[in-house]
Amino acid sequence: MARVQIGRTIRRLRIERNLSQQALANRLGISASYLNLIEHDQRTLSGALLIKLGEALNLDLAELSGTQERRLEIGLREAFSDPLLGADAVPEEEIATLAASAPKAGRAVLALYRAWRVAREDAAGIGLPSGRRILLPNEEARDFLMTARTISLRSKRRPTASPPPALPAPMK
Repeated sequence: MARVQIGRTIRRLRIERNLSQQALANRLGISASYLNLIEHDQRTLSGALLIKLGEALNLDLAELSGTQERRLEIGLREAFSDPLLGADAVPEEEIATLAASAPKAGRAVLALYRAWRVAREDAAGIGLPSGRRILLPNEEARDFLMTARTISLRSKRRPTASPPPALPAPMK
């Protein structure tokens, strides 16, 4: 049976409750270094310690499943792999680290990504009264070229202005 790794969940819950490792370790009756090993999934939790942890953090043990972190990782993986962002590939361990150590920042990144996607989709249907479409910087080049061609064709249809009248020759 695979070992369940809940260290990062314990760390997140401890940080959310503004507890230091030493303070939580004292509540659990273990050393801070042992708690550090647990948070980094280097040590497992006994049943008795798991129960103490639930009492110390005032939580239902189901919260230790790590589902929040996994959902955040999946969302971040989707955002960072979007080819329209043009970003370099983000390694899996960096995504996992962001989800575990800075979940609020990770959720903020996801909120920005989702807002960008909605704005991009909305902008795809926005047209100006002139009939031109508003383009976002990362829309495909062919959309840009098609719009540029349309503008070019429209400008050719406009009547050209007559040249300015010639000035009289200077008198001698």
